[in-house]
Amino acid sequence: MSTPPDLTSAVSASASADGVAATGKKTEVVSFEGSGSRAATSGEPGRTEMPVSAVARLLGVATATDLGLMEGKMDLIIGKVNALQSRMEKVLTVVNGMPSGADLERIDVQIGALKNLIKESLTGVAAAASSSAKKVEATPKIEEKK
Repeated sequence: MSTPPDLTSAVSASASADGVAATGKKTEVVSFEGSGSRAATSGEPGRTEMPVSAVARLLGVATATDLGLMEGKMDLIIGKVNALQSRMEKVLTVVNGMPSGADLERIDVQIGALKNLIKESLTGVAAAASSSAKKVEATPKIEEKK
């Protein structure tokens, strides 16, 4: 019975492509019982050999490529968070420059005082205008001779 070369070579090729077993050294192999096929280097019948990199990949262990990709994504997220933080600092600066409740209350009191001053001025001007109109009516008119 010969070993199917496609399984072992395909797993080794994919593992070395991921950077897991691309060290140039001999790939470590893990044996599994039960499949009936055997690798060319194995002398024991009933054992299948599989590279450790393939087992690690099947278990979901991250490869160097995966870790590099995650690191790049984390750097991108950190950059976005820093940009958001600087924008929020600008917004806080603008918000802190806006008048607070005490400032608005003081402005409201000043506007009320201005309204009262304008009312008093208008009533004073109206009174002065009416008294000057009475004086004009009280003065005798000089008739012109033709």
